Amino acid sequence: MSDEEQSLLVGSVLRVQSFAPAETIVPAEVSVNFSSVILQGMSSRQKVLENGARQITAFHLAGDFCDLHTYVLKTLPDSVVAMTACEVAIVPHTELDRIFSRILPRGAAVLGIDAY
Repeated sequence: MSDEEQSLLVGSVLRVQSFAPAETIVPAEVSVNFSSVILQGMSSRQKVLENGARQITAFHLAGDFCDLHTYVLKTLPDSVVAMTACEVAIVPHTELDRIFSRILPRGAAVLGIDAY
């Protein structure tokens, strides 16, 4: 990530939120207008199966967007849950529009984003 891209991302953070272990960061099947970056700690994407068992589909460490696909999909099929105490940066999708328009203007145009 270039210095400019990093600056744009840091400047786009709405708030930083703390989550305790086992606390849901992003619930499944709920429409959201933001994406989350893990700043400290570890989270996982997981689904509760019909028999009550938990299926972990991904792990996320500091620096990872744990739900970036909500930018396009708006909901997750599974939940993002803190595995350890986590600090999470909340980035509104409108800010991602602005970032993508700035650093990826052709890609933003394909997605129909006009954030300038």
